[in-house]
Amino acid sequence: MYIVSVDIGTSTIRSCLYDSDCRLIGKCEQQVHVKISGQEGEVRVELEPEQIFQQFKEVVNGTLSLVDEDAPVTMALCCQRNSIICWNKRTLQDVTKFICWNDGRANNACEMWNKSFLLRSKELQELLRNDELAFGCLDSWLLLRLSKGCVDVMESSCASSTGMYDPFINKFNHTVLRIIGFPLKLLPPLIDSVGELDPATGKRAALAEINPTIFGRKISISVILADQQAAHFGAGCWEKGDIKISLGTGTFVSVNTKDKAHASMQGLYPVVGWRINQKSTFLAEGMQHYTASLLTWAKNIGLLDDVKESSSMALSVHSTNGLVFIPAFGGLQTPINDGNICAGFLGLRPDTTKQQMVRAILESIAFRVYQVIMAIEDEVHFKLTHKIRICGGVSANNFICQSISDLLGRPVERLQDEGFVASRGVAMLAGMAQGLWTEDQLPNLIEISTTFYPNSESQFALKNTYKIWLKAVKGCSNFYS
Repeated sequence: MYIVSVDIGTSTIRSCLYDSDCRLIGKCEQQVHVKISGQEGEVRVELEPEQIFQQFKEVVNGTLSLVDEDAPVTMALCCQRNSIICWNKRTLQDVTKFICWNDGRANNACEMWNKSFLLRSKELQELLRNDELAFGCLDSWLLLRLSKGCVDVMESSCASSTGMYDPFINKFNHTVLRIIGFPLKLLPPLIDSVGELDPATGKRAALAEINPTIFGRKISISVILADQQAAHFGAGCWEKGDIKISLGTGTFVSVNTKDKAHASMQGLYPVVGWRINQKSTFLAEGMQHYTASLLTWAKNIGLLDDVKESSSMALSVHSTNGLVFIPAFGGLQTPINDGNICAGFLGLRPDTTKQQMVRAILESIAFRVYQVIMAIEDEVHFKLTHKIRICGGVSANNFICQSISDLLGRPVERLQDEGFVASRGVAMLAGMAQGLWTEDQLPNLIEISTTFYPNSESQFALKNTYKIWLKAVKGCSNFYS
């Protein structure tokens, strides 16, 4: 049995092939083509549906070429969250592009309590009147396309981060949706992250069967999860109080709250981590937009020649000499929640060096992670475990990981193949669904590449820099208001 694990992210769509021991034996990936247009305050961030589906087929076929045609294959999907689309449910034709999670068109509308794009579109209104309009996220649309119209549902972890879902009742929030005028009949049924267990075989039913004309072979879909929840599962953070840190396109810090959704006053939001046998495991999550792009920006303006050099550059200087950086290209999220704060360096001097500027940028990423974890510790009413695991492409940066450990005063474990943890997470669930391994065997599939231990010598200086950084944050707050 082989598992094709497809990760449809914001910047990359990647298909990974795992064998029956959950070993990564091949991958194929392509860059996602994101269309950005519009003016400040009305920025459009869209994906072309047909292009996404074509890329999906190409990367999957790339990994399927590595196995025999008669070899049994199942598929696991992890999807970027909150990218929405509408389609004609009779013809299955898309009637909008994918509106991405970071699209800004609704910003002004929300402030003005205006009606949404959906209710202003004449074409969509006509389809709605004729009961031909369908709505969903990336997971819903993919299932529909792959099954050629046979499966129209939404997976619970994907639904839970849309803002339409009430985690405290484990259903869509009909009250809020009625207030904003959302047509409730558009809501698809919610499903588990995996299929139902057959006690006789020890295997779980498929969530969907892919139409054999698409890939020329029989493939079932065993698992669907939202990408950050898949990374949390793939990190092995299954117990209450376990913390996962993802450093990629953005920064996402989540804590396992088990069977209780967490209500927050600081911007942590409760999401379904995964739902199995109609039972949800919840996470409380905090985030920061734009993490990897900070390093890309630093490269583009000439602070460094290669992003991979950033850690060694930061370590080449003893300190930033009072320089701090506010990483607010898209505002500062949890727990500051200021969309009007400005980004920038504070504390520049005539003798400031590129190395100090790069170090300040990397420290700011660590400071944001520390802030979110402090908010978690402040709010949750249970003891956090000692398990803090980190993944994502930016976590390959040793300086950032060490700084996080120093700030927390706790060990931080970086996962093996840190950029593939979400993909591995759904593959682990798929293998369990197919009876390749049991739940008790899951810990054996987790590999730690490096453990960072707090350094008492650098901890004191870093905490002092953090205090300066907090003052700088206050000085930059509400800059654009």
